[in-house]
Amino acid sequence: PPASSSSSSLSSSPNPTTSQIPQNPNPPPSTPQVQVPYGMRQISSIIAISSCKGGVGKSTTAVNLAFSLRALNHTVGIFDADVYGPSLPTMVTPESDAVRFIGRQIAPLERDGVRLMSFGYVNEGSAVMRGPMVTQLLDQFLSLTQWGDL
Repeated sequence: PPASSSSSSLSSSPNPTTSQIPQNPNPPPSTPQVQVPYGMRQISSIIAISSCKGGVGKSTTAVNLAFSLRALNHTVGIFDADVYGPSLPTMVTPESDAVRFIGRQIAPLERDGVRLMSFGYVNEGSAVMRGPMVTQLLDQFLSLTQWGDL
């Protein structure tokens, strides 16, 4: 059938100009740019282990997964985000427990090539904090830990 002569149809030529292509009146909203914390800029992948229930093996799974990936020659780090009762320090003893700073950033501790960071490594016991304080503390840990290439 012949092309209609209305102005909204596409040209029958093989390379229509952009003025000939109908425009979407409702373009999708642009995705906002997320600013990656400085210490996390060299991290290529993140695997999150989470649950809304305690005592189900989240830390055990995370530690086993991290050391298994390390055994396969991947560069790996574990971040224990539990400030109320961190379990990474009871499961993994770092080669050195001295917290070091690289400029204004914290160097993660290490064990057998796996980089480690937990509130429990820098503070004895658990913390008594509420939501906004916990959020700020986790934000600082994520942005101030210098993970390097992971």
